[in-house]
Amino acid sequence: MSAPVISKTQAPVGNSALFQTRLVAPDATGASVTYESNCLTAADVATITCTVYDLDAGAADGTPVTTPAITSAAIVALGLPNEWQNRDAIGRNFRHQVAGTVFAVAEHTYRVVYQLTTNGGTALAWAHEHTATALVPS
Repeated sequence: MSAPVISKTQAPVGNSALFQTRLVAPDATGASVTYESNCLTAADVATITCTVYDLDAGAADGTPVTTPAITSAAIVALGLPNEWQNRDAIGRNFRHQVAGTVFAVAEHTYRVVYQLTTNGGTALAWAHEHTATALVPS
């Protein structure tokens, strides 16, 4: 099995970051996506959490910074506008914006980790890495 792909973004320190992806699971009730599975809907979600780690704060695996509020409302209708990389014709059904106050230290990289369990018991986890760049290049 290959290592998971972690998407990477960057923006000036203090700016919020928007994360999108497509979530599918065998016990999901949304539209079927060829070669993948069924898309999740908000009604499929039993639990969802988000934890942000500062990868440059000293601990080998990152220092937890915060746990931004997130609910099943982050799961939306399939077909979000493709506002980020890896565009395709199917679109995304997950959208979550993390406040800029979380990305408070310039030149630090943060790992945003999402964990979700469906009502049917499927566990999903995925991550994004976001770098807060200096407002003025050094």
